[in-house]
Amino acid sequence: MKKVYSKTLILILGCALAIETYPVNAQDTVSLAEVIATGLEQNFSIRLARIDAEIAKNNNTLGKAGFLPTLTATGTKSWTVNNTKLEFFSGDVREGKNAHSDNFNPNATLSWTIFDGFNMWISKERLNELENLGEIEARITIEENVIRMVASYYQIVQQEMLLDVIREALALSLERKKLSEARIQLGADSKLDLLQALSDLDADSARLLQEMNAVQQLKADLNVLMGRDPETSFFVKKDIPIADSLLLEPLLEKSLENNAILLAARSNSQLASLGTKQAMGNFLPRLSFYTAYNYNISHAQIGIMKQNKSYGYTYGLTVNFPLFEGFNRTTDLKNARLMQQSAEISYQAQELTLRSDVYKTYRNYVNALALVRMENRNLEM
Repeated sequence: MKKVYSKTLILILGCALAIETYPVNAQDTVSLAEVIATGLEQNFSIRLARIDAEIAKNNNTLGKAGFLPTLTATGTKSWTVNNTKLEFFSGDVREGKNAHSDNFNPNATLSWTIFDGFNMWISKERLNELENLGEIEARITIEENVIRMVASYYQIVQQEMLLDVIREALALSLERKKLSEARIQLGADSKLDLLQALSDLDADSARLLQEMNAVQQLKADLNVLMGRDPETSFFVKKDIPIADSLLLEPLLEKSLENNAILLAARSNSQLASLGTKQAMGNFLPRLSFYTAYNYNISHAQIGIMKQNKSYGYTYGLTVNFPLFEGFNRTTDLKNARLMQQSAEISYQAQELTLRSDVYKTYRNYVNALALVRMENRNLEM
């Protein structure tokens, strides 16, 4: 049994010693700032969120809002083969078999909405707000992932500090085992004491292996957050700075002004308000201008005309005033107002939740700070 324990201990202690004494410059020692910088550049969720925000920005144009005209061009070329017989009042008769004719008709049409119940202006405001919301949602994704990076980094710091404590305990257990063996050789100790020392050493060794595995798992998670290979090896700086002068009121004020989730709720409320305005605009008439240029030429082997050619342009105004649509516009307006109320309630609920979260987090901070100060006083005694 001693041989088995000895082999196990040699393996465990060798691994622990190798990790503890591995040259720092052989791996990257990354600071929290470096972790965040890498994550902001390479994290996949952040990259996708930035693309979505860029799409919302690209969509914010006058054309998407409906301010600009539409211009289309079409062209048609056709051929016809007919058997034809023409009888005129004069008595003349003209006949043709397999008579060919053709027609060419290109045209261009421009349509421009001049007034649509103010919807184009409302649509532009909506696109502005959607671009703003896209930036806010990207910021939410960035902040959530940065929070995960910070939490993961300091969890690794905490676990590695615990790993150092376990190594020290393992070293003490090894010394107790050696001391017990020496005392047995001198006849001053029993095998029961040695077995207890071996049991303690085995327990500490198991804790060491478990903690080493836990640290590697945490590092793999942090690597993924940074957009790196999970097996990338690195060290962290074993220090945890403590801010001991935070106050509740300034924190709450800044949170209400800058919290991205609350800003998103406010943006959604604004979008719902614009939706109500659009629904009201559906009761107003539409006015549009159109113009077209047409060219037409045809040829025939038989008939009254050998060639017919015409070209020119048309223009005009169109007024559209829907009088009755089965009360759909009224229903849409009612629903839009309800959605606006819902968005406002959601904003109020989000604000209350934020106030609660800030308060509870601050109380946890104050409590943790008091515990740290108490532990520091105990260490000084």
